[in-house]
Amino acid sequence: MKLRHLVPQVKPLPEGRPAACCYCQSPLLQRHQQVPKALIDTHVRHTQAVRHRCTVCGRTFRRYAQGASRYRQSQRVMGLAVLLWTLGLSQRAVAVVLAGLEAGIHRSTVLRDIHRAVASLVSVRRNATHFDDETSEEMAL
Repeated sequence: MKLRHLVPQVKPLPEGRPAACCYCQSPLLQRHQQVPKALIDTHVRHTQAVRHRCTVCGRTFRRYAQGASRYRQSQRVMGLAVLLWTLGLSQRAVAVVLAGLEAGIHRSTVLRDIHRAVASLVSVRRNATHFDDETSEEMAL
């Protein structure tokens, strides 16, 4: 089994529009608010999160830019933390390296990122039916 780790890119603004409400699947959405979001990343420091309101169920939800999520750190920093840890660095050393890249996170946050990546990999393996040496899996963070 081959394992390929992709470090995602981060964009400052969200692109496009959601196709439907994530709660009731209705396509009738209103752009409700655009809010700035501080981000821990090696390049992008701030991004925008757009809130949409469903006209059917009335609930609101956020849409983030590529590489950003509800967490304060970007998916790129999460991916770099997991990559450095898999290369043999300790959690404390990973935190020091990321601080040198001006994307400092605490060592306990590194541990949380590792747990999220392992959970993602386990769910990918659970959904697959057949594995052999030529199977390639991607860790999605």
